Amino acid sequence: MIKKLTGVDVDIETSLKEYGIAWEEREEENEIRFYYSVKVEDVDGQADHTRFDWSDVSKDVDVKKEYDWAEFEKVASLIGVADFFKEDLLTQIQSLLSYYGYQNLFGESYSEGLTYEEVLTTRNFDEILKHYFVCALWSSNETLDGNYSIDDLDESVVTESKEDIINFLEEAEELLTEEWTDEQVGHDFWLTRNRHGAGFWDRGLKNGDKLTKLCEPFGEVNIYVEDNKIHIQ
Repeated sequence: MIKKLTGVDVDIETSLKEYGIAWEEREEENEIRFYYSVKVEDVDGQADHTRFDWSDVSKDVDVKKEYDWAEFEKVASLIGVADFFKEDLLTQIQSLLSYYGYQNLFGESYSEGLTYEEVLTTRNFDEILKHYFVCALWSSNETLDGNYSIDDLDESVVTESKEDIINFLEEAEELLTEEWTDEQVGHDFWLTRNRHGAGFWDRGLKNGDKLTKLCEPFGEVNIYVEDNKIHIQ
């Protein structure tokens, strides 16, 4: 559900958005998956890394042979060590990335890239978010559902909702088994946190009551329209 990521900062959001790098140790595959920035955008006057690609590095890789084009002495000087090859694999790869950039190390990226939220979870985060908002519109009142759409959401609503969903997914990691679809998760999180007459508990799927309990701390939120934009409170 939520990947066990590590980064250059203890806070993964800071590692990805400010430094553009994080990684996941995949024990079964005996590899490290690096997530690295492929796009930087201005967000509230600050340059943030907003899109990411990934590349897998085997834990058995011979760095000296695999990257034989690299000038390891210069990289060692950059990180302040005498012998580059005495450093652990993570330090070696991070240092090479810092010195040469991801294109030289992993190759050119031709994909649009993953969003921050997509990097964090194994589920389709955009699908969960979409159905969370779809449910919010039709369950709130007829005026909203008939005259407004997801495109009318205020940016602050999207930001706050993403944070709530990420926090919920972190808590629900072991409870959301494969039988729960992304559409159901987004739909039921909105209904359950707002104490509607339906939600996680009434689908007849595994862990419904436990998921319902997890929604309680999030509390209720209401949506309203102001200046032709949908807000929450």
